[in-house]
Amino acid sequence: MVNYGQYARGYDQTKLLGIARLHVLCDNPLAIDAGRRLYAEPKHPGWFDTTLPSLNAPAVRERWSVSCRRATLGPDGLRRHDEELLALDVNLIGLTPEPINNTPITGYGTDDEGKLLAGPLNVYQPYRYYTLDDRTAERVRLDLGNPAEESARDLAHLIADAPAAGVWTYQSPPVAAHNRAYYVR
Repeated sequence: MVNYGQYARGYDQTKLLGIARLHVLCDNPLAIDAGRRLYAEPKHPGWFDTTLPSLNAPAVRERWSVSCRRATLGPDGLRRHDEELLALDVNLIGLTPEPINNTPITGYGTDDEGKLLAGPLNVYQPYRYYTLDDRTAERVRLDLGNPAEESARDLAHLIADAPAAGVWTYQSPPVAAHNRAYYVR
């Protein structure tokens, strides 16, 4: 048996431990369909109001704020509603991460008939792993908007009042960069 820190650092050589995708909220109808049919992701409509780190915004480099709101799919696409399903706030400012490589990560899900499926996810750049303990766990706050909502209820049942144990972040490198202009004579 491996503990969370060992799992995060890639000690599970079988790669059978992984992520259980209970409710994958998504704001793109095509991605919802593809996730369900191709990747065994139990995707559901939702939309997001976010503040995320960016290579172009160093002031929020280690701060995440994500509010996920209810959405429905209709013939005209995604319809947004104001009801908040859940909110996540993560403040890692001042904490020191360590680079880790824990891929592939097995993602578990079910098909429409409830049969268990698994699929690997590879990330080709190290994650930044932040170990949290009793002094730093409060830097991660999860608020469940409507406890009667299936996704909030399942998440509350899964984690109960357990404190956060760690955070993994990942910043994709830019595909292209626009360099500064120069004068041509």
